[in-house]
Amino acid sequence: MNNIFNKINFLIGTLLCLVLTSCKIDFEGDLYTSDLLTIAEEGGSINLPMEIKFQVSSCDEDLTDLNNKISTYFQDYKQISCGTGEDFMDYITSKVSVPIYNNLEDFNSENKSLIGYQSTIWEGQTKPYVYIVLNLNKFEGLSDFIQNETFQELSLDEGILKVNINNDIETQKLSIFPSFVDGDPIVFRTTYDLEKRQSLLVESSNISAMHLQEIGWAPLFIFE
Repeated sequence: MNNIFNKINFLIGTLLCLVLTSCKIDFEGDLYTSDLLTIAEEGGSINLPMEIKFQVSSCDEDLTDLNNKISTYFQDYKQISCGTGEDFMDYITSKVSVPIYNNLEDFNSENKSLIGYQSTIWEGQTKPYVYIVLNLNKFEGLSDFIQNETFQELSLDEGILKVNINNDIETQKLSIFPSFVDGDPIVFRTTYDLEKRQSLLVESSNISAMHLQEIGWAPLFIFE
């Protein structure tokens, strides 16, 4: 009986190895200024939608086991498509939910999400600092899984991390850390006036991605 189970596990692992070829994950999420201010001031948590994308060998393969494994690192995981990208490789795109907390400790202990956000008013400050945060234990587990199946290391700086910042309240001043803002690179912290119903698309730099992977957090912007 044990031999049968061992053969089944080996077969599943072999199939995953054939299906999963990527060592990067792309993330694109949405943030709302009202949610960030509420969490910073009152605590608790709010879940927001995010899309993730990762490369597979072929969309024609059975992706069930792979999706089941990836879903253990995210909340409300659901594959929405699989198609060919501009690089002629196949990618799964999935929807997940990610949380906002006002401290890193609660994020790491109270949810099963690999990635999320932190909105915190630090002592001596009156406005929130906003970060993207990473559960390092879950990242290590996912990285080990990918390395075992593809013999490649997972690296966040090889992927894309985008955040749509939506202002759903009165005009806000946001000081954004070095990144790409609406496609334009900024090398110094830069302030933007964001009117109600306006948005900014922020793409993290490689340096921010590396800091996130090593330390578990990276700054996005500050309310001014």
